[in-house]
Amino acid sequence: MNWFFGLSKLIPALVFPLPAFLILALLTFVFRPRKKWRALLLSCWLGFYLCCTDLVSGALIGMLEDRYARLRVSEAPQVDAVVILGGAVNPLIGGETPEFNAAVDRLLTGMDFLRAGKSRRIVLSGGSGLLLQRGEPEAIVLKQWLESRLPRDIEIISEDRSRNTAENSQFTARIARERNWARVLLVTSAFHMPRSVACFEQAGLSVIPAPTDYYRADVFAGPEALFPSASALNVTTMALKEYAGLLAYWLAGYI
Repeated sequence: MNWFFGLSKLIPALVFPLPAFLILALLTFVFRPRKKWRALLLSCWLGFYLCCTDLVSGALIGMLEDRYARLRVSEAPQVDAVVILGGAVNPLIGGETPEFNAAVDRLLTGMDFLRAGKSRRIVLSGGSGLLLQRGEPEAIVLKQWLESRLPRDIEIISEDRSRNTAENSQFTARIARERNWARVLLVTSAFHMPRSVACFEQAGLSVIPAPTDYYRADVFAGPEALFPSASALNVTTMALKEYAGLLAYWLAGYI
C-alpha cells in the first residue's frame, strides 16, 4: 500500500475534531478519574465511539431502509399521482435555485417516475418544519423550480401547509379524496419510508412505496468502517430520531 495514501487515511482518523475528542476522552479515563467512575466513563466513551462508526450507523439505519424494497422505474405501475415528501431544501437560503440537501434524491427519483410516464400528476408535500415557520414553503419553491423542467402536460400540485409526516399524509389524503384517486406512488428517503407508509395508510390512502436516498453502504468499507467520523454520527442520529419518531407517532395514534 502506498505510504502517502495510508497516511492520508490514518491522519484524519486521529486529528480531526471528532476522533481527537474521542482520544482526549479516552486519555482522561486512563489518567484522571477515580476507579469507581472508570467503568461508567468507559461505557459512555465506547457507546459514543461506536455511534461514530459506519459499522454501527449503517446497521441502525439499514433496519429502517430494508423495510421496503427498492422500486425500479421500469417495474412501477401506473398511478394517479407521484407524491414527493419535503425535506430536500434549506428554507433559510434563498436564490434563483433552491439550496438542496442530501434528500434531493426524493425529488430526482420522483421526476424519474414522471418522465417514465407512470403518472401525469405530481404532489409536492411540504411546508416549513421550523418552529417559527421561516422562509418560503418548500412545496412552493419546488413547484416554481419544476415548472420549467417538466413537460407542460404534467400537473404540479403544491401542498404547502404540512409541517411533519402526519400532516403530509392528512393533507395529501384530502387532495386524493377530492380528486377520487385510487393509489399514489410515495417517494421519500428509505429510512423515512416505514413511518410515511404507516401515516398514509392510516389516512386512508393506498400507496406504493418508492424509497430513495439511502445511507447504508452496499459494500463493506473495511477498516474505514471503524474510523470515527462526523458523517457516521450524523447517520446514527438520523436513525435514532426516526426510531423515536415511530414510537411517538404510534403513541399519538398517527400510525
